[in-house]
Amino acid sequence: MSVQINDLRSAIESLKEIPGQYLECNKEADPKCEITSIFHEIGCRGTTIRPTRIGPMLMFNKVKGYPGKRVAIGMFGDRARVAHLLGTDTAGLGRFYLDAMDKAVDPVIIPNEQAKCQEEVYLAEDPDFDIRRILPALFTTPTDAGAYITMGLLYASDPDDETCRNATIHRLCIQDRDLMTIGFGGHRHIGVFKDKAFAKGEPLKLSI
Repeated sequence: MSVQINDLRSAIESLKEIPGQYLECNKEADPKCEITSIFHEIGCRGTTIRPTRIGPMLMFNKVKGYPGKRVAIGMFGDRARVAHLLGTDTAGLGRFYLDAMDKAVDPVIIPNEQAKCQEEVYLAEDPDFDIRRILPALFTTPTDAGAYITMGLLYASDPDDETCRNATIHRLCIQDRDLMTIGFGGHRHIGVFKDKAFAKGEPLKLSI
């Protein structure tokens, strides 16, 4: 592996080196059902109707209604692809995750002006703010309640003990210009945080 993987862009560059693991679409594609339909036909596997073969991750370079934006889909759709990105093999994935828990990397604090995630800032109080125009989130079916972010990584703290924190993946449905609903599902840890906050009559502070 000639590419050192440390972020999304380097992960994509690494997959480009492996035949059959990366594919680009340069024709305009609609985020309302078309992108997910193309991915399904090429091979998304998962719990879908056939075909259930494994295909490459896809990069859509032209997204209808979102000039200058791209959509990547399926990066983690194959265990072999995930193993490659983590520098292990499929048989060793479970052990890799267990070992990683004992090798946590301390965060590096940098000024906001140097943070990549601060290069573009949108404020909900701006009169023209509309998350539906900012993020090309996808519809999978015409009857979806809204566009979904299917791998939203949520980070929160326990309202009773801020030293108790967790990050978990949830589906997020964009409902309006500044409103998303969250699928907490069952007894998720952050769902417990949410219940504690709501019992106090307070919102739960989240980073996504």
